[in-house]
Amino acid sequence: MSKQTTDAEIINNYFVQAETKGFTYDLDYIEKDPTVVSQGATPTDMLLVSLASCHLMTLVSFFNLKKVPYSILKAHIDGEFSYKSEAWFLDATVIITTNAQLNSEQINEAQKFIHRHCKISSILSQNNDINLEINIIS
Repeated sequence: MSKQTTDAEIINNYFVQAETKGFTYDLDYIEKDPTVVSQGATPTDMLLVSLASCHLMTLVSFFNLKKVPYSILKAHIDGEFSYKSEAWFLDATVIITTNAQLNSEQINEAQKFIHRHCKISSILSQNNDINLEINIIS
């Protein structure tokens, strides 16, 4: 993986604009200033967005490799950030829903593929609890 860069700047108090690869992202943290109307996601929201996106894109690679057809592929994450033992931890469950017709062996193979190839999940799994479920719908 090549080196990546991001630039970020405080615009006003807890409102940040970040740019990477020509795209701009607005982030804020209204819990620190409840008089302000939210203009973006929090940094922890973006962490979960990255985790969901990585899982989905990695599963697309798996489907393409195995020539598995699908038309529905969604991710939902329930995540809880907690502070204990003088450090922050993430306990998250990634629930992927798809209409790809996979048997239990293929689901297991897909989960292993995601754990191996999703960089975000691999990084976040260290010292955190990241669980993955794949649900098949018709």
